[in-house]
Amino acid sequence: MKFGDYFKKLRKEKDCTQEQIARMIGKSTMLISGIETDKNGPFLDKDLEKISNGLSLSESERKELFWAAAKARNKLPPHVSEYVMRHRDAILILEIMEKNNMNEASLRRVVKFMEEIGNAEND
Repeated sequence: MKFGDYFKKLRKEKDCTQEQIARMIGKSTMLISGIETDKNGPFLDKDLEKISNGLSLSESERKELFWAAAKARNKLPPHVSEYVMRHRDAILILEIMEKNNMNEASLRRVVKFMEEIGNAEND
């Protein structure tokens, strides 16, 4: 699903108008319409923050919104990019995954393993 379609669906699920979104971020309804029809690129991250707060998005909804925008830009979400740039081993993990062309099932196993490690470190 394209970002515009995703955002429009999310906005409507939250019973919010384009005008309300425009007021939240101090932009025009024309811009919102252009984003929803993919004539304009996704919102800036600072605008996504305002929208997330204005729509009272859950943490998972917020992450999904930022992920959809990052995917449309063909860039990692800022918090992920910052982490990867601070940790060389994170890049090595990604390179190994890419080199081995890991499929979805393998990636899910890696995610589960990493969650288990993270939970053990937090105990």
